[in-house]
Order: sequence, then structure tokens, then C-alpha cells
Amino acid sequence: MSASEPLPSVAEHLCRVLAHHGVARLFGLPGTTTLAALDAVRRGNELAFVTARHEQCAGHMADATARTGGAFGALLVDLGPGLANTLTAVLAAQRDSVPLLVVAGNEERWLLGREVWHEMPELETFRALTKGAWRLERGEDFPRLLRTALAAMLGGRPGPVLLSVPKDLWDAPAGPEGRSLPPRPTA
Repeated sequence: MSASEPLPSVAEHLCRVLAHHGVARLFGLPGTTTLAALDAVRRGNELAFVTARHEQCAGHMADATARTGGAFGALLVDLGPGLANTLTAVLAAQRDSVPLLVVAGNEERWLLGREVWHEMPELETFRALTKGAWRLERGEDFPRLLRTALAAMLGGRPGPVLLSVPKDLWDAPAGPEGRSLPPRPTA
């Protein structure tokens, strides 16, 4: 990608990095907070989105992919109950050292903390069960945040991580770092 090309969006950068790391399938359920990410998956043609009937099933499908030779499991879910439904799979991945990237859509930033719709304290809930949980605050920070999450997930004893992305940031520019693909973390 040249410097004259527009910066990729957060959603586009996520898709490019997952494909770069050998992830072929992204599991989950569509939701209002992930529609822009799903659109990027469709446009990119590098990943297949596998829709499950329930987020718990999607989590176990992503876990199984990592256990059977995939680079790591990747999961895209909606906020609140959708994310909470992944907890069993996340706990299984944590206990068995399975690398699992959980990406959760969230409400727009200005709504966070107002307990609207199905908001939950995702960071506090998932930090106890993962190697790290982060919420994106600015689009330009996404490449660094994703690189940090992947390094935590794959470094040392592998395990699950959570990235929470507010829906108003999926289409935001991923910043200059989004122009290049990060190195693959080594174990």
C-alpha cells in the first residue's frame, strides 16, 4: 500500500491482519455493532464469515479451529448478551492455552457508560478470563492495539484476548500504521 492510497478503515485493517496471520474463517453472529466489520469481510474476499446459531457455538468453533491447526481462532460478536455467550468458550481456551481472538462490537463511544441497550462491563468481565482485554478509543490506535493483543495471545502460554470496538470506529481510518502489516508474533 503506497502513501498516496487512503488509509484502511479499522474493519479493513482487522481483515487484512487476520488473513496475513493465516486465519481463513471468522466465526460469530451478525449484530448491529458489527455490521461495518462484516461488510469489510465481504468486500475483502480474504476471510469467510461463518455464522453460528449461537455465540457460544461460534466461540467453540473458533476454539476448535485453533486446536486443529489453524493459526488461531477468531470470533466476531455483538455486545452484551452476545459477548457474554462466549464466556464458556473463552474459559475453555484459557484453561487449555488455546489462542483465541474475540472481537466484540460495542455501542458508539458517546453512549458507553450510560447503560444503554445491552451494555456490559466487558473489560472487567473478560480480564479475569483472558490474557488481556482492551477497548478501542481512537481509530488510529487500532494497529497498535491489535498488535498488542496478538502478541499477548500468542506469546508465552497462548490464550484468549478480547478487543472491544465501538461501532462508530469500524469505518475510522486505522492510522498510518494501518498501511503495513505487522510482523507475525512469535511464541
